[in-house]
Amino acid sequence: MALWAQYIAGSGGWADQSGNGRNATLPGGAHNPTIITGDANGHDVFGFAAASQQFVTLPSMSAFTQGEALIVVKINQQPASAGSKTGLWNFSQETSGNATNFPWTDAKVWDTFGLHAGFTPGTDASAIPMATKYLVYGARITTAGVFDSEFNGVAFNHATGFTVGFPAAPVIGGTSWGPYYLDGRVAEVRLYDAVQSTTDRANAVAAMLSSYGAPSADRVTAGFLSAAQIIAAPHPADRVTAGFLSAGQTIAAPGAPPINDRVTAGFLSAGQVIAAPVPVDNDRVTAGWLSVGQVIPVPVTGKPYSYAFIIQ
Repeated sequence: MALWAQYIAGSGGWADQSGNGRNATLPGGAHNPTIITGDANGHDVFGFAAASQQFVTLPSMSAFTQGEALIVVKINQQPASAGSKTGLWNFSQETSGNATNFPWTDAKVWDTFGLHAGFTPGTDASAIPMATKYLVYGARITTAGVFDSEFNGVAFNHATGFTVGFPAAPVIGGTSWGPYYLDGRVAEVRLYDAVQSTTDRANAVAAMLSSYGAPSADRVTAGFLSAAQIIAAPHPADRVTAGFLSAGQTIAAPGAPPINDRVTAGFLSAGQVIAAPVPVDNDRVTAGWLSVGQVIPVPVTGKPYSYAFIIQ
């Protein structure tokens, strides 16, 4: 780990707990983020106000040839009302007008993490509750220029063909071009000078989610729900496994792009709806018995049904 930064009371800033001495530097005056006490599951966090162009600076990363970052973050508005409120960080050498927007006013996340130039394709984040919950956002790039990002450990964006380039003056809260600044709150940042293994990454994300009370892979397993209950799947990896629902129940997947939403061995009563109103990957009902009037909307091609019995 190259840096492990979170607010420690009395430190005057983010103290690097990795042992590498990469403490964050505050710019001073009105540009300093503020401390918000107990905001993330009892933990103090840094609050960034885009209107005041608040940020912190980290030591040089220019020697990095690959890297990965995890950040516990919540934004104030999704999407932001103005482009100036869409920043997150600068971990790139980009100077031609591209920046990390988290998300941009079009609800898409554009990232420049570890890029010498350019940006990743914009990916719709409208289904991810970025303004209501602390989430763990992760970005990484390999020496071969392969970029990946995740929310709460679930794949979000993948792109290839980049040249790696990290900056001499990395920034949390602002960008290299804009001005685009973060309008939100940050609880913790973990920075690595190499891409982590899948296991190490999963363990780090789980620890961060546990510490700050962020949601991860919401599930109902063998869950019996009463009338009028709703299982909402607004973000990736929500599942209902062996779930028995009573009359009037709804399993909603109203946004894009939740990944791998499933109902497995789910028995639904009359009038139940499993909604998939936008293109999502691998939506399935497996061994699901549906009563009269049930509807499983599949508005795009390629969505399989396995052993699904639908009574007409």
